[in-house]
Amino acid sequence: MNPQSDIEELKNMQREASEQRDKRKKQRAKASKTAEQQSSASQSQTASAKSTENDQADDNDAQTEKKRPAADEQNSEVQTEEAEQAIQDIAGNIETLVKKLEVTASERPVLTIMAAFSLGIIVGQLFSRR
Repeated sequence: MNPQSDIEELKNMQREASEQRDKRKKQRAKASKTAEQQSSASQSQTASAKSTENDQADDNDAQTEKKRPAADEQNSEVQTEEAEQAIQDIAGNIETLVKKLEVTASERPVLTIMAAFSLGIIVGQLFSRR
């Protein structure tokens, strides 16, 4: 083989790798934008649900003043609904966090490895018997 053809082949390979890298970056950017839009949409839905729930809670408060015996039952129902809503909010936040971590891990694998190693050291120190 000819050294110039080897050099040309390497240049072609570098160009192809660069093009593929650019395509992946565009796909990742598009996926992260989609994830952000979905998370912002879910947050806005959660906010509207919270305002509706607050309105319902205000209505329930007015009714409980009129009917004291039913107040305890309604309060427990409202508290249960609030607790369920809080759990759903936390689950949504964790899901968003995991998606962002996945994107970051795929974009920066060295940083991911360093973070995992550091976390291992911290957990090891927490459980050491010293």
